Amino acid sequence: IWEWIQKMRGAGKLDQLYAVMDIGTNSVRLMLARCSGRVEVEEKRICTTRIGEALHSTGELSEGGMERSLTALAGFLETAREAGATQFFAFATSAVRDAKNRQEFLDRCREKLGLEVDVISGGEEAGLGFAGIGVRGQAKLIDIGGGSTEIACGAGGRVSFSFSVPVGCVRALERYPETEDGLLHARKWLHDMPMSFEGEAVKAGKLMQKLRKAEGPAYAIGGTATAIASLAAGLTQRYDARIVTGRALTLGEVRRINAEMGRIPLGNRRKIPLLGKRAEVIRFGAALLEECMVCLDAPSVITSDADNLEGYLLQRVGKPA
Repeated sequence: IWEWIQKMRGAGKLDQLYAVMDIGTNSVRLMLARCSGRVEVEEKRICTTRIGEALHSTGELSEGGMERSLTALAGFLETAREAGATQFFAFATSAVRDAKNRQEFLDRCREKLGLEVDVISGGEEAGLGFAGIGVRGQAKLIDIGGGSTEIACGAGGRVSFSFSVPVGCVRALERYPETEDGLLHARKWLHDMPMSFEGEAVKAGKLMQKLRKAEGPAYAIGGTATAIASLAAGLTQRYDARIVTGRALTLGEVRRINAEMGRIPLGNRRKIPLLGKRAEVIRFGAALLEECMVCLDAPSVITSDADNLEGYLLQRVGKPA
């Protein structure tokens, strides 16, 4: 490890400020951080651009979604440069990887912003999230995204088994009405999504049930989990990563927050500063998280602000063995 530290210091990597951007189905995020064997986050920013809007019905990224995302990325690049970042990484997940016109968006990022975007697979996304939370022992992971849900288990920051289900809160919003029946249909959609396991077709819910006996606690990352954990902790005005990270979020709290959000008209829900535009998808996100917890037989999950942003930086920069 000492030889690795000396090598990184000689290359200036311990002092470098990195900018990592995550282009998700619902939002685009920026992380400014240094990496010296572990990620030291200096700042995180998020902008809801919903690049995956209408993807479920059209199979393509919308013009509006692409333009909003390009604008957000341009702003993030400016912020990162002003902060002194010298290395820039960007990766895209579910919506971009599934879109028929993804190359058009990637070309625009390159031509307009000079930004090369890495499109990662669902399996990679699960692995990066698992590495990002930095758990030393055995653990399971749930990541409810806008376009997909990732499940993983492993130990020592390394994944032993993972899979990605193309069901997320944005896709569910576009498929079902926000009614109790609609939420149940979204859960069933996630549970019944056909997956491949050892050469055979198996429902995603049944595949999750196979992980019930996997040792270690269950963690939950992503905007759905952290927003619900924030609301459960009584936060409504401002997000606080220190309160969210390491918090035990119970199944009862997930159900309670979903029910409380259902009693608030959408217009009023949007006025909750903590939620903003996430108000539209929070109930579907809660329903999908509940389904995962039930399938995994997890009465609670540990929420974490650290996720695939940290995992991606560790992958690109490297870390000591």
